Amino acid sequence: MSTQKVTRRSILGIAAILVWLLIFFLGIFIDSSGFRDEIMVDGKLMFSNIFNAFLTYTVTNVALLCMTAGIAGANLYSLKTLATKNEATDDSSISLMTPVFNGMIRAFFVYLLFLSGAFMTANAPFEAPTQDQYVRVAGSLSILSFLVGYFPSAFNRLLERMSSSLRGSAEGKKKEVKKPLPQPAPQTYAPPAKPPRNGVDQTGVPASTRR
Repeated sequence: MSTQKVTRRSILGIAAILVWLLIFFLGIFIDSSGFRDEIMVDGKLMFSNIFNAFLTYTVTNVALLCMTAGIAGANLYSLKTLATKNEATDDSSISLMTPVFNGMIRAFFVYLLFLSGAFMTANAPFEAPTQDQYVRVAGSLSILSFLVGYFPSAFNRLLERMSSSLRGSAEGKKKEVKKPLPQPAPQTYAPPAKPPRNGVDQTGVPASTRR
């Protein structure tokens, strides 16, 4: 096991925890309404207010918390993988940015699931959030993001189940065939019998001789 790799990943894990604490501190103690109200001043964009609102507004702040927690979980999984390797199999195939990228993507997927569910259940879920609501949302989503970063197999199974259910519903709609309407039975047409011509019917016997 490479000591240098373990050191770098340990530093990355500590940095992720410190960044998470900083973002959580900004979200719980700083009100973003003042920054959001002054994004446009005299027709000019105030980039400092945009940056401050991005860090403190609940929607974007929770997204940053999720991605940071996902990085911490993926980095811990990477450390665990390095610890189980021996010197013969240890190589540089896994870079330092691999757990960062993987953890961010998995955690951002968790955040998108939460965001879609929140807006499906309420029209304006983040209009005036309280500190208690923020702590509950930030804590629960951070735990989920850390878990999907630490357990990539569970995240892959979740994606497979979702994709299989979507494929099954799509195939089910294709197999639905409309039943044909019952067709009426064909009607037979019987031509009327021709009247006798010149006293002789169709059998050739004069009508006057038949009794």
